[in-house]
Amino acid sequence: MNFLANLKLRAAVGAVAALFVGMGLFAMLIYLGSAVYLGFAMIMVPPLAALSAAGVALLFCILVVMVARMLVRGATARAKQKASPAAATGEMGEMLGARAHELFQQRPAMGIMASLAAGFAVGMSPRLRTMLRDIILG
Repeated sequence: MNFLANLKLRAAVGAVAALFVGMGLFAMLIYLGSAVYLGFAMIMVPPLAALSAAGVALLFCILVVMVARMLVRGATARAKQKASPAAATGEMGEMLGARAHELFQQRPAMGIMASLAAGFAVGMSPRLRTMLRDIILG
């Protein structure tokens, strides 16, 4: 199985798992809301118990939104501090290219042998060829 097919399979399995987890969380929230309502119904009349349970749910939602905003702010602050992965990859490629250029300038035979070995590997291995094509074409 090639890389793309494996990735598609993992994405499909992940999507199905997320769907079932979402359904389970939804059911859990329904049971939690019912438990809060029944807890309030023991000490209040039913309409006030329903209102109190709704108020607790609203407070919970506000708390979740506040925590999410704090996390997003922290993530964006960290992302601004760090360089983008594409820039880091480009810098690494430039460093490796410069080092290889130095090495091949000092030892031209080594450069020729490395080029021949890379060409031979790509020519002989369809799997390597497909992987390189997928990386280059995205």
